Amino acid sequence: MLFLRAPGEISYIYPKPFPMIRFHAINGRLTDAAQASLHVNDLAILRGYGIFDFFLVKTGRPLFIEDYLDRFFNSAHLMELDLPVSRTGLHEKILEVIEANKLTEGAIRLLLTGGYAEDSFTPQSPNWLVLAHDLKPHKQELFTAGGKLLLQQFQREFPMAKTINYGNALRMRKKITEADAHEALYHNGREVLESFRSNIFFVFDGPVLATPAEGILLGITRKHVLEMGSSLMPVEVRPISVGEIRHAREAFLTGSNKPILPVIQIGEHQIGDGKVGRVTRQLMDSWGDYLAAAAK
Repeated sequence: MLFLRAPGEISYIYPKPFPMIRFHAINGRLTDAAQASLHVNDLAILRGYGIFDFFLVKTGRPLFIEDYLDRFFNSAHLMELDLPVSRTGLHEKILEVIEANKLTEGAIRLLLTGGYAEDSFTPQSPNWLVLAHDLKPHKQELFTAGGKLLLQQFQREFPMAKTINYGNALRMRKKITEADAHEALYHNGREVLESFRSNIFFVFDGPVLATPAEGILLGITRKHVLEMGSSLMPVEVRPISVGEIRHAREAFLTGSNKPILPVIQIGEHQIGDGKVGRVTRQLMDSWGDYLAAAAK
């Protein structure tokens, strides 16, 4: 996805849809997408036990692949799952799936499950999958006008691991829709944490760019926005209290398929003047060049 700017307008331009995904890989074997499956006694199905990761493919290449492999292997370690493939082997399989699908613009999802369990509980040999995806663009107005977040007191059980347990996020879908919101922003009663599938950034007077430090998944897009932002202004990675939301001049979410998504309201609090702010626009402008350089 590319970011382009016309006079007075912000636009995220998404690639045209490519041919239907034809292949995935299951346990290292390239498999017809229509036939790809796991047995019903996999612990991902029975107990929700597994990890995943998700990243973009741009101009036929996986974006920030080393960062995502680092996080995937760390998630496996935290969840005490033995990954039955080497880092090099996994990287090669990702490239094979991209090539098999002739995927120039899209995404890859890595999945590691608890494996098949005869007693429905004891992990055995994990199953590992490399899945190819197309990209469904977010609504254009989210980037031009900004989105709204609900506030929810909730913390994921293993925040540093990217697990497949999205039960709370799915349960909240109706409330999100009814509130005309985009996602919910988690907090622990004292400090702001993260969103369903995103990290949160705030711009405070200065300007200073700030994002929560702990109790969150360390997003890869978050990492690169921090790097990019530090060349433009002071950056703070620290605890951010729920009360500080009302003092934020700007806010935005970061994630793989929505790199910088402006936020204009959190709960009952309007952010700044309720419009996409100057710093957020500047970062959105810079992200296009940053992404293009990373894809070379």
